Amino acid sequence: MKVNVTILTLAGLVAMGAASTDLYLAAIPSIVAEFSAGHYEGQLTLGIFMLGLALGQLLHGPLSDYFGRKPVLLGGLAVYCLTTLACAWAISMDWLLVMRFLQAIAAACGPVVARAVVNDLYRGRRAMQVMAVLAAAMALFPMLAPIMGSWLLYWFSWRSNFYALAAFAVLLWFGVVSLSESNAHRRRGKFQPGRIISQLWILPGVTLFAGHTVVGSMMFAGMFAWITSCSFIVIELIGLPAQYFGFTFTAVVVGYIAGATASSRLVAEHGAVRVQLLGLCCAALGAGAFVLAALFGQHSLPAVIAPMVCYFMGAGMVLPNAQMGSVQSVNHGGGAASSVYGFYQTIAGAGSGYLIAATYNESLIPMSMMLIAVVFIATLAYYRLIAGAENSGME
Repeated sequence: MKVNVTILTLAGLVAMGAASTDLYLAAIPSIVAEFSAGHYEGQLTLGIFMLGLALGQLLHGPLSDYFGRKPVLLGGLAVYCLTTLACAWAISMDWLLVMRFLQAIAAACGPVVARAVVNDLYRGRRAMQVMAVLAAAMALFPMLAPIMGSWLLYWFSWRSNFYALAAFAVLLWFGVVSLSESNAHRRRGKFQPGRIISQLWILPGVTLFAGHTVVGSMMFAGMFAWITSCSFIVIELIGLPAQYFGFTFTAVVVGYIAGATASSRLVAEHGAVRVQLLGLCCAALGAGAFVLAALFGQHSLPAVIAPMVCYFMGAGMVLPNAQMGSVQSVNHGGGAASSVYGFYQTIAGAGSGYLIAATYNESLIPMSMMLIAVVFIATLAYYRLIAGAENSGME
């Protein structure tokens, strides 16, 4: 029973960022209408959250390395709950934007420290297996959150979405209370806040860390590019009625869950490095099929969704191993490594989303070029920085 609570708690922590964005997506038009704001301000509630999430990830990892995982998680969840309630009580769009930024900084404690906890408790292939299980469980949140948020909006108002997120934080807080402290190296040496920023260029100098970070960030960038543009492609370009859009989103997320589940099974026998290569091949197959659909003007639902399911399946194989590979490449600094990895991954995702939004021309070409680019960079990093390096720590 204790193991189940641990896994559920860690899965919820990993999903904090996704839950904080996906649950209230359907409520953005209502928020804009109530505050007489523009479409840009509504989208900014997502953009400013991503900025806070990236910056927050630099903070929580080093803090958890020094003070311990539990204190940082409990403090972060408490702040998250308060800022989420402040979002629910917002009286203006400016208030909401400020609170979303602070909420994101607090939310960053979840995925960063959860990865560090997995690194504390498990090593080698077992850590990769556990992270893959968490990735599969975490994917359920973005699949179910928009549906749940839509019903909350139907029954109540947009503020109920933030009350639900606050309740989610309270449940996670009690889950963290039940966990044991996993950091056996806390409070060693002096805590140096200045090192938090210096890690941004120190850690990428570690070959395996750099390789896993580039591979994971690129795969995440492709995923976030789809998340940013999928509603325009599916509803406007293909012409699917809006009420059926959620089913296409679910299908793609199921691909990610399938990939993560396969990774948890394959990594024990074949190792993380080979499973990552398999995932990259799967993603490349999906990207190639998407390019063909774009070049030949195949604007049908199967021609678009099937390649993205394939890409997301590959990402499900790559991301859990890239995340744990980056953390395990650094001795006694799992929190800092998790922070820096998360920072670069989030920046890559935000950058790809911006590029897709800026270049969208009512065709599949921008998305197809993005997929090919990220797969090419990820594959190059894999062969130059991972496959050629010493893998004994992961294998």
